[in-house]
Amino acid sequence: MAKLLLVVKTVQHNKPHTAKKVRLISGRNSPDYSVGISDPRADIQATGQAVLDIYNQRIEKVRGDYADIRLIVLIRNIQRQEYTIFERAISKIVVNNYRWQTNSRDNFEGYEDGNRIFTWQPHGAQFHS
Repeated sequence: MAKLLLVVKTVQHNKPHTAKKVRLISGRNSPDYSVGISDPRADIQATGQAVLDIYNQRIEKVRGDYADIRLIVLIRNIQRQEYTIFERAISKIVVNNYRWQTNSRDNFEGYEDGNRIFTWQPHGAQFHS
């Protein structure tokens, strides 16, 4: 029998039933620690790709032990006692699909077709999708 791993996240949203997007923190993705990029701003595109590579490496490592990896997100508004659950398979990201730039807070943002998909915060190495 195949083993299943569930990754469960909880986020707050004023309207959980109609939410089109939520921001999830994937964890700390440090290109300095993982691949030796000591100056992330020297090549923003390479750094953004390295951040996504770190994410992909984590998925590959888990796939060695689990046949199926699923993401479950509980979107909730506690005050109104409204909840929605979203589920999907976790898969690797095609790192070359994204164009990276910095924002006004000096965070890195990864864009696909003009839409911001990822944010990476160099000061804490947090990765959002």
